[in-house]
Amino acid sequence: MKYNLVAAMLLAASPLMAQVNPDALKIVGGGAMGKKTIVPKIESLAFPQVTILYKTATTREMFKNERGALGGRKHGGGSVAGRVTSYLDITDVELTQEDYQQLTNGFYTYLLAACNKEGIKTVDWATVASQDFYKDQEDKKEEEKMQQESQRRGQVYTTVNAYEGNTLLNYDPTKTMNLGFAFGRAKKASRFSDDLKADLAIVHLVVDFADIKMDGDVKTSQYTRSLAPFVYRITKTRDFSFNSTVEENVKVLGGTAWDGKPIGGRIFFYNEKMQTDQILFDSDISADVKFATNVTQDPTKKVLNKKENIFAKDFNAVPVVVSTTKSAYISAVKKALENFADSFVKKIQASRKG
Repeated sequence: MKYNLVAAMLLAASPLMAQVNPDALKIVGGGAMGKKTIVPKIESLAFPQVTILYKTATTREMFKNERGALGGRKHGGGSVAGRVTSYLDITDVELTQEDYQQLTNGFYTYLLAACNKEGIKTVDWATVASQDFYKDQEDKKEEEKMQQESQRRGQVYTTVNAYEGNTLLNYDPTKTMNLGFAFGRAKKASRFSDDLKADLAIVHLVVDFADIKMDGDVKTSQYTRSLAPFVYRITKTRDFSFNSTVEENVKVLGGTAWDGKPIGGRIFFYNEKMQTDQILFDSDISADVKFATNVTQDPTKKVLNKKENIFAKDFNAVPVVVSTTKSAYISAVKKALENFADSFVKKIQASRKG
């Protein structure tokens, strides 16, 4: 039975993902047969809600069945499971709510500028916030419930709305599909879009700080031999292994299905005709900068979402801490968000040309 976890800063290792990557974004149409109804025709955009979930702890899980000779699950074979929790550690000065707010506001400004630069008109924040519909926000208690559920699953966030704005749509990063206006609000939202003379884009992003890669294996065998007439010895063996690597990487998190990997954000579009589109994040968009001063295991930290899988050999790895300074972290997050904004605009432009 083997267990191995590498906490890696990897200063000269493999490169991180490309900085600007519009292919990481996937447009999902809300029309008949999945037809894209809004994004290909965008001329003007209003962003009434830009929410960023900054992760301060991230947990990854893995479950694997033993495979047989033909590739299917081996009859009577074993299974292996495991999880790793990584914590962000700011070693000099604590991050404050104001720090997160400035990062979020800065992203909002950059996003609008990136759109305008490519000929996509935008509505300024003051105009958006003055509308009656904007003031009709969703229940804050529901947002708190979702945050508690995320923490139960091992994902800890600080959630910030641009300009301390209202929450028009809640987003639960533990679920795959959960965005959309209830019918009564849907009509009001269509008038909101019409009044602004712009399509609405409600943005939820998840900013993570580490890559956690996991793998495991299990091998079983059975040996039978005769010791004497009518006496047989049966010997069964099982060999389990679990491996994980934790590497620093500030990124806008991708991922659209709960497969042990934390789910990223998404963008919800809505217009005066009550049509919808979405942009999902198929893969991460990284800052592509090194920011950590150290990456190491810390046995004093808590394993989040700790549990025992009764159907598998279950490993709860010693948590890993990604240490950095406040300025290095803020700089990396700013770059990741700018890379995301540039990728978003390129994706919109490619869709309009198509």
